[in-house]
Amino acid sequence: MSDKYEYLKKVIDKLHFGKYYESDFSNTDVEIAMRELKAICQSLPLLSPDVQTDIMRLLEAAQSRHLREVLKYKADGEEKFHHLLKEYNHFLQRQTFLPDTHRYDQVQSDDVKSSENKTSVSFSTIGEEIWRDNFGSPVNPMEAISPDKIAESYKELYHNEWSAAYKALQKTGMIVMEEEIVKKLSTILHLVYELCRDEAKKHRSKIMETLVYPLGVSATIDEDGHSHFQQAHVDPETDRKLQPEVHRIQHETGVYAVPAVQEIFWHKHGGGFMETGWDKSKEIMAYVESCVRLCWLFSIQDPPMKLSWPEEGSEINEHVKVYTKHGKRVHYTVWPALYLHENGALLSKGVVQPY
Repeated sequence: MSDKYEYLKKVIDKLHFGKYYESDFSNTDVEIAMRELKAICQSLPLLSPDVQTDIMRLLEAAQSRHLREVLKYKADGEEKFHHLLKEYNHFLQRQTFLPDTHRYDQVQSDDVKSSENKTSVSFSTIGEEIWRDNFGSPVNPMEAISPDKIAESYKELYHNEWSAAYKALQKTGMIVMEEEIVKKLSTILHLVYELCRDEAKKHRSKIMETLVYPLGVSATIDEDGHSHFQQAHVDPETDRKLQPEVHRIQHETGVYAVPAVQEIFWHKHGGGFMETGWDKSKEIMAYVESCVRLCWLFSIQDPPMKLSWPEEGSEINEHVKVYTKHGKRVHYTVWPALYLHENGALLSKGVVQPY
């Protein structure tokens, strides 16, 4: 599978040995390497975004032919490149394309054991062809976005990116109180979660309209034989019949929309980050992008996975852990609990500060 990152490997190898002139690799080589990098990262939706960022910075430095810039990003870029290849090759090794169905176990939290429940998921020709186009042979992305994998990544997000973002906010000096920092990070996640749920609904509507009206409009012919076009509108009965197909298509191909959803979030909410200078913090940006990636994956499950922020003043139950204090009621939420779906099994306990 090395042909999938042939140019990426070529450029990184040249840089490793201190070769960065046009006689070593062309700008076109670098551009192809960038496209290979993006394609690989899209196939790994749970990959930390700083992996792609650090490698891309090195490639951009290589394209500029500035030795100082190359040396600045060389160590991090090479380290992330080797990590990327390891994850990608492991991903390819464990893929087995199933022509009819692929079954995955309903995840069971290490805190709460739920009854065994398996769900069959069919692969569509659309999903198969998209993956075939990008990787040359059909692979199965379902394992990467199954609820158990997502729940594992959600726990890692709290222990890794959340902790790093917390420390980064402390260093900025813009927020001093611990409670303010925690609430700010919780607010970011809440904004991301709500946006992803809304965008996933819009995405399903677009899929539905495309299935019924490929041209985006409906046409009628009057008594004189003249055609009249109007905005596509799917009738309730057709909508009901096609909903399972719409959910399946979104679930199987939705990982490709992650970069676009991240752009939507920055477009709607990024202004506040720019004004405070947070966009200069690698840790905070990594936290935001990881939140978007996971919340989008929550939202394209059928039914969608659910995050729950306990109401302030409510009694603490077995679905949450306490943060740094002891008490019986919720003062504020540090980290929301994750459920398989609305009224579904608990997959990951939340964290609250009690009083």
